[in-house]
Amino acid sequence: MARRNRARNLRQSQAGDARDLDSTTARPAGPSSGLAFLAIVLFGLGAYANSWGVPFVFDDHSNIVNNVAVHWTELSWLNMENAVRHSRSSSRPLANLSFGLNHYFCGQRVLGYHVVNVAIHLVTGLLVFLLASTTFRLLWADSPQQSSRVAWAALAAALVFVCHPIQIQAVTYIVQRMTSMCVMFYLAALLSYVYGRVATSRGRIAWWSCAVLCWLAALASKQIAATLPLAILLYEWCFFRDLSLSWLKANVVRGLLLVALLIFVAWLFLGNQPLERLVGGYADRDFTLGQRLLTQMRVVVFYLSLIVWPAPWRLNLAHDFSLSRSLFEPATLLAATALLALLLFAVFGARRWRLASFCILWFFLHLAIESTIIPLEMVFEHRLYLPMVGVALLFGGTLFSIAWRSLLVPTTIATILCLLLTGASFARHRHWQDAETFWRDAVTKSPDNARARLSLGFSLQRAGKLDEALAEYERALDIRPLYPEAHFNLGNALQSLERYEEAIEHYKLAAREKPTYAKALNNWGVALRHLGRFEEAIEPYERAIKLQPRGVETRMNYAFVLDKVDRPHEAIAQFRTILSIAPRHADALNSWGMVLGQRGQLQDAAAKFQQALAAEPGMPEARKNLHVIERLISEQRARGAQSPNETPADY
Repeated sequence: MARRNRARNLRQSQAGDARDLDSTTARPAGPSSGLAFLAIVLFGLGAYANSWGVPFVFDDHSNIVNNVAVHWTELSWLNMENAVRHSRSSSRPLANLSFGLNHYFCGQRVLGYHVVNVAIHLVTGLLVFLLASTTFRLLWADSPQQSSRVAWAALAAALVFVCHPIQIQAVTYIVQRMTSMCVMFYLAALLSYVYGRVATSRGRIAWWSCAVLCWLAALASKQIAATLPLAILLYEWCFFRDLSLSWLKANVVRGLLLVALLIFVAWLFLGNQPLERLVGGYADRDFTLGQRLLTQMRVVVFYLSLIVWPAPWRLNLAHDFSLSRSLFEPATLLAATALLALLLFAVFGARRWRLASFCILWFFLHLAIESTIIPLEMVFEHRLYLPMVGVALLFGGTLFSIAWRSLLVPTTIATILCLLLTGASFARHRHWQDAETFWRDAVTKSPDNARARLSLGFSLQRAGKLDEALAEYERALDIRPLYPEAHFNLGNALQSLERYEEAIEHYKLAAREKPTYAKALNNWGVALRHLGRFEEAIEPYERAIKLQPRGVETRMNYAFVLDKVDRPHEAIAQFRTILSIAPRHADALNSWGMVLGQRGQLQDAAAKFQQALAAEPGMPEARKNLHVIERLISEQRARGAQSPNETPADY
C-alpha cells in the first residue's frame, strides 16, 4: 500500500498538480471581494487615524531628514543616482527613491510620508486577502461545503494583519517603509507565482515574469526578500504537491539551484568576503555571535507573546533584553524547548494540520535572516511584519474551519477581535504624537536601555531643553560607558552651551570607540574652530573626508579653516569638489566668492555671488556680499585704477 501511494504521488508530481484551483484562478469570487476590500481600507484607516502627524524619529533622521541624497528639488537622473548610490542604506535603492519622491512633493512635511506608508500597508493587506483566499481554496478544495467560508476566512486574516498593533512600527515609523514596501512586493511575487502555477502556458510565462520583477523590487527595498525562493518551495510542497516526500527527492537538483541562488543574492549584498563582514559587524556590538543566537530564542518567544497579547503598554521601539550566555539558563532552555516543540509539530503534524504546519514554518523562515547570526540589534517589532502573514492566515483559516453551525459565530468573533486590535493600535499611536512623548514612554518601559535614553536626550535637545538632555546623555553613558553615539550627542549639547573643551573630549571618545564616525570628527573640528585653533581642526576634518568623501558639510568646514590658515588655493579646491557633488550648493558658491573677494579678485567674486543667488535667490548673505563687491568695483572704476590686492572690509 505504501509503495502504491508513493508511486501515485510521483505520478501526480510528474503529471501536474496534486491540488488545483478552480478554473477561474485563485481570485475570490462573489460580492464578498468588494466588501472585503472596503473593510480592509476602513479598518486600516481606523487603526492609523491618529498617525498622520507623527514626527520623524530615530533612524528617520539619518535616512531622510539628514540624508541630502533624497532631498530632491527636481526630478532628474542625477538626483535618482544620488539617492541610489549615496544614501545611508544604499543597498535599498527603491525605498530611497520613494523617499526622494516624497521629499520632492512634500518636502519634510510628515503627512505625505505617512500617506504613502499607510497606502503601502493597505495594499499589502489586500495582497494578504488574495493570498489567504488562494490558500484556503487550495486547502479546502475537497470540501465543497467549506467554499462559502473562503472569502470570510481570508477577510479575517487580512484584517488581523492590517489592524494588529505589532505592525505599527513597520508603518508609522517612516523609515520602515523599507520593510512594508519589501513585503508588498514579496507577496505580489508569491501570488504571481501561484497564479502562474495554474495558468495556461502563455499566461504562466507572463505571471512568472511578473513574479521575478516583483521579487527584484522586493530585494531593492530590503534584503529580507532573499527568502522568497524558499517560501515558494514551501508553498508548492504544502498546497500543490500534497506534502509529497517523493516530490522533494525528485527535485533535489532544483533545491540545490535555489541554495545557489540564495548564496548569490547574499554575495550581492555582502560582497566578496561575507564571513569577514559578518564577524566584523560584531565589533560595534556589546554581544557576541553566540550570545545573539542564544538570546534570539528568547526574543522569538517574546515576539510570539506580543502577537498574542499586543497591549499598548507592552509595545516599544527600544525593548530591554538581557543577554543569554548559556543554553542551560532556565529562560533560554525553556525558550529553546518551546521553539523546538513548535518546529517538531510543524514537521510531524503536517499531514493532519497542514495549514498550521505551513504557517509555523512560514513564521520561522521569515525570521531566519534577522533573528539568527547577522549582527543586528536584538529586538525590533517591525521584524514581525512578514512573519505576521503566516499568523494571520493561521487565525483566519483555523477560526473558519471549525464546524460552527453558521458563519455568524466566527464572523462575530473575528469582528470583535479586529475592533479590539484597531482600538489598541489607535491607543498605541497616542505615544507617537511627538518625539519627547514617544521616548519618555520608551524610557519608562525600558529604563536601562541606553539607546532609549540617548534618543530622549536628542528629542529634549531639539526642544531646547539642554540641561535635561545632558542628564539623559549622562544616564545613557552610565548604562553603557563606551557608547559612541552618546558621547557624540553629549558633545553636541556641550558645544551648544559653548563648553567647547568638554565637547572636544567627548568627540574624541566617540571617534576612538567608533573609528568610522565621520560626524564626530567633523564636529570635533567645529569645536576647535570656535576656539580659534584652526591648524588643529585640519586633522579631524581630513580624517572625516577620508571616511566620507562626499560629505559636503565637512568639506565646507575644511575649506573654511584652510582659508583661515592662508591656504586659499586648497580651500577653492574643496569648493570645486563640493560643486561637483552638489552643483547648486549656494553656500559653497558664496564662500568661494568670499575667498576670492578677500584676495582682491573682485570680478570673479561677484560672479560667484551671482551664481549663489541663481541657485538660491533668497540668500541674504550672498546678496549682501554682492552689494559690497559691486560697490568696491564701482569705486575702483571711479578711481580709474585696478587694485587687485584691495580687500573688502565686510562680509
